[in-house]
Formats: sequence, structure tokens, C-alpha cells
Amino acid sequence: MKKLFILFLIVLFFVNTVYSLDVTIYHDEKCGACKSALNFLHNISEDYNLTVNEYEISSSSSNRIAFEETLQKFNSQKYGVPTIVIGNDELIVGFSDRISQDIIESINRHSSKQEIKNQYIITEDKTETEIFVFVFELLFAVIILLLLLKVIFGNKKRK
Repeated sequence: MKKLFILFLIVLFFVNTVYSLDVTIYHDEKCGACKSALNFLHNISEDYNLTVNEYEISSSSSNRIAFEETLQKFNSQKYGVPTIVIGNDELIVGFSDRISQDIIESINRHSSKQEIKNQYIITEDKTETEIFVFVFELLFAVIILLLLLKVIFGNKKRK
């Protein structure tokens, strides 16, 4: 019974650490391509475990500033909407059938096992909350490992 409980805790731990990819889209409410891009991202978000962050830039000056800062960060020569940021390192401007395939390819690259491992490496980009979650999950894993070792080796008597 103890072993089943430990196994349950281990499974619960790994289910809670599923990788989610952030995708940010800067759009204009009057833009047809933007509406298509938003629909596309929302339609695939569950299948690819995406967190879609939307920033409407025509009516919000703070969103427009964030949009312009993003373009500067990527040294983008293109200026238009929709502008889509996949992860923290890929910028795509515009939307079409061909671009939708580029988005899928980028998501697949970011969702590789290496990217999943990299999300737990503490860097300057991590917020305090992300670091806290990382430390908490690490401590939880250590506790589970210790409990598992106790269950496996704890019942053996020393001679």
C-alpha cells in the first residue's frame, strides 16, 4: 500500500511539471490576419500546451510600447501585426498558411526534450516566482526519493 502511495506521489509530481510554451501575439483588433492568427493559436494551444499571451496594440499605449520593445529586442526590420513571439527567442511577423506551418515547426523545436530541461535552469531571466516553484519542485522530488528509499530499504533489518 505504501508503495502505491509513493508511486501516486511521483506520478502527481511529474504531471504537475508539464512543459508549457509561452507564445505572445501583438495584434490590432481591426486586422484580419491578426484574427486568423489568434484563432489559429487558440485552436492549437491545447494540443501543443501553449500559453497564449495577447497584446492588442491599437488601443493600449503600454501594449504598443511592449510591442516596440520586442521589435527592438529582436532587431527586427519588419514592423507589422500580427507579430508572434515563440518562447523567448523567435519572432514571426505576419500570418498566412505558410507562416502557420513555420509556427508549428518553431513550436516543435521549442517543445523538444532539451527545451524542457532548460526551463529548470535558473538564469537571470527567471522571476522570483519561477525560482520558488523550481526550488519547491526540487525539494518535493528529494522528499519523494527519500520516502521511496525508506519504503524499499527501510523494512530490512540489520544484522
